[in-house]
Amino acid sequence: MYVNIDINSVVTPFLTRIAKQETVTKEALYPFVDIYANTHVTDLLFNIFDQYSATDSKHWTTYREKYLQKIENNLPVDYTKEFEGIYILNQKYRLDPFAVWINRCQDIGINPWISIRMNDCHCPDEDTCWLRSDFFYEAQEKGWMLGDAYGYYRKCFNYKIPQVREKMLAYIEEQLFRYDVYGIDLDFMREIFCFDYLKENMDECVLIMNDFMRSVKEISKRAEAHHKHEIKIAVRLTRDIEQSLAFGFDARTWAKEQLVDVIIPSPRFRSSDSDMPIPTWKTELPGISVCAGIEMLVSFVNGLKFTTAEIVRGLCAKYLSDGADGIYLFNYFVDPGESGKFEKEMTVFNTCGSLEQMQKLPMRYVLIEQESDMCPAGFTPWQPLPLTVDEKETKLFLKTAEIPAGKCVYLIVGFSVGSPKTTKIRLNGDLCTDYKRISLDLSDCMETPQPTNYISPDTLCYAFKPDTVHPDGRFELSFSSSEPAKIEWIEITMF
Repeated sequence: MYVNIDINSVVTPFLTRIAKQETVTKEALYPFVDIYANTHVTDLLFNIFDQYSATDSKHWTTYREKYLQKIENNLPVDYTKEFEGIYILNQKYRLDPFAVWINRCQDIGINPWISIRMNDCHCPDEDTCWLRSDFFYEAQEKGWMLGDAYGYYRKCFNYKIPQVREKMLAYIEEQLFRYDVYGIDLDFMREIFCFDYLKENMDECVLIMNDFMRSVKEISKRAEAHHKHEIKIAVRLTRDIEQSLAFGFDARTWAKEQLVDVIIPSPRFRSSDSDMPIPTWKTELPGISVCAGIEMLVSFVNGLKFTTAEIVRGLCAKYLSDGADGIYLFNYFVDPGESGKFEKEMTVFNTCGSLEQMQKLPMRYVLIEQESDMCPAGFTPWQPLPLTVDEKETKLFLKTAEIPAGKCVYLIVGFSVGSPKTTKIRLNGDLCTDYKRISLDLSDCMETPQPTNYISPDTLCYAFKPDTVHPDGRFELSFSSSEPAKIEWIEITMF
């Protein structure tokens, strides 16, 4: 199991707290990674770059420069609060937290990686931003950004510009020679918009990105000679091979030329995406390890709705049974100084790397959509819900992990319009007649959380107990209704 550790959300507060201690040694930094020891986590990916570098760099604005910065974009700024922890640790105690953590990972048997956000564009509407590099303003002035057609992503750097690619390659080389790591993770889901794909000749852009990846591979080979061991290359892309290609990322060529070792099909942020086509990735990228990326969120439609451990287990079990070589968790924030605040995350780390173990525990397979803005123009996003139902039969197909004998299985359906009284629901051909309205107290029905926490209050949910289920986890659902009906939520719960 891979865990990507965010550069800002947990690293910054942890280091700020440590720096306020009376004295600081490298041992004070160990708890940040020690909490992953003896869990299912095998690989930790330290995000060292979004648009500033959390490490020393000759090529990008660093944490030190941001700490000292007083003027940005001709406006007064003060970023001392954001960067005081890492600045004090480095300047006063001569400690590089990432070097300490990388070495500590090797001591406790976890593979350390560095992870680089390849085109982060936080705060596009702000005049200044603590996450922003000085290069941002140069690129903006010279027209090296994608432009207004891309909305929130309009200030992403355009990788067709040689200076953008050269700057990123120089940073990759610098950091791979600085840190003795197991691998490097190129996070193109921050952001996937690296070319003006709406206007450019994308065949040309694909060739540009292929050459970029060849350069990364060449750099890694030289770093391998320097560190005297193999260095893995991982890349995080969007959910689908063809959609990634439309954005300029040719994973098939990368696999054919052995430019990468790991591909992570992944959502971006707003949902976890419950049906990424992992078998297709596996078939079309022979020899490449394919890991399923799982976000912390269920849906962004009604605000931030976080997964439970049961939902994560359902996603992980489904993808591992689909043939995924591993699980890659993104935005699972764990700060060991916040005692008791990350029980769910630790449950995930302790249970979600083993399909056999997960099948013994409660799981929820929730139908979760692809984010609309992660689907390129010309493609239809995978968004089976909401589902409008009428007299004509509508079918959906779901696949979970295999269902062990003795499991109690429920189908949960949420209606914003209509109800089971006027809607025929069939599960694998059998009419579902045994149902009950889910109330706040599920103790009489099931042991896992109910979906009221994730959907709007006007959606009424019903739990169906099927007489039989296929042990292979195949579910064919069909719906028809004599009156207008709209379904907002579907899940298979088992315990």
